[in-house]
Amino acid sequence: MRTGGTEENAARYRPRRFPPFAAQRAFLPRLRPGMRVLDLGCGNGRVAEHLAGAGALVWACDLNVGALEDWLRTEPPPGATLVLARDARALPFAGGSFHAVVFACNGLDFLASEEERLAALREVERVLAPGGLFLFSSHNRLGSVLSPRGLRSRELWRWRVRHALPSGGPFVEDAGGTALDHAAPGNVIRQVEAVTGLCLVEVRATRSGVRGRPLAALLSAWPTYVFRNPG
Repeated sequence: MRTGGTEENAARYRPRRFPPFAAQRAFLPRLRPGMRVLDLGCGNGRVAEHLAGAGALVWACDLNVGALEDWLRTEPPPGATLVLARDARALPFAGGSFHAVVFACNGLDFLASEEERLAALREVERVLAPGGLFLFSSHNRLGSVLSPRGLRSRELWRWRVRHALPSGGPFVEDAGGTALDHAAPGNVIRQVEAVTGLCLVEVRATRSGVRGRPLAALLSAWPTYVFRNPG
């Protein structure tokens, strides 16, 4: 049975510490010292520390207050990083405040309705400066089934087969019972372009970092997208 709303989804998520994926590492050279970067769904700061390491001024935000508290309790945030409990659906920042917005680890998919997802996308566009970049990843149901990792996973094999084809809308329960948005790369791109003025820059397979190959993106369990605000 599907869980409650966005706040419950965020509270259920337990962030882990691991190195950035290849698609995230490929994004870091685009940053310059002093650039203002908004890290949405920052969790325990595993991406924020690399953004700050690239010289960015980072605003790290999450609805999961427990994850933020764990981060602050276990290690100090990197320099020039402000940690805030904030909501991607209603950001408290002025328009054009950031040179880049990052919503890593499929955080956008935890928004528990299509309306909330669209609201977050509009907020990202609003706070993104002209020429600014938006990086995010999103679950791909077909890629979850057909990716090499998916085919090797005995624990999740039945789940992956059961959800191989869309039925009943984009929200699919993961193995832990949390209902998350899953969509093919083409649908994700069309959605962003339909509700914002952002333009697609590239799509990469998140783990391998392979870019510009539709088949690689299609077979990625969660591709990473980069959009630009043409301003």
